[in-house]
Amino acid sequence: MTEPIKEPEEKKEVQEEQKKDQPKLVLDPITNEMVSKSELKSRTKKRAKDEKRAEKQKEEKKEDKKKEDTKKVKEEDLDPTVNYKLTYSNISRIDKHGYKPKKIKD
Repeated sequence: MTEPIKEPEEKKEVQEEQKKDQPKLVLDPITNEMVSKSELKSRTKKRAKDEKRAEKQKEEKKEDKKKEDTKKVKEEDLDPTVNYKLTYSNISRIDKHGYKPKKIKD
């Protein structure tokens, strides 16, 4: 009669040992997987980093688009005489200081 009392205690001990051997798992809310706490922590860090990177890329695209828009506006706003004046000033500078192209060796 004492043996049946020991069996449940032994089962409890075995169950407790099995629980100790198994890692504590937590539910990942995005993938619905059971993962360890450290894995969940690393995944959340990675996701946060990826989100920041995506935001940064969006901002860079917006800045590039703004730069392109300003370039278009600048080209449209140029006075036709501006190009002539720039070219004339470059030619006069060459005339003053002389233009000596580099000799190309064959």
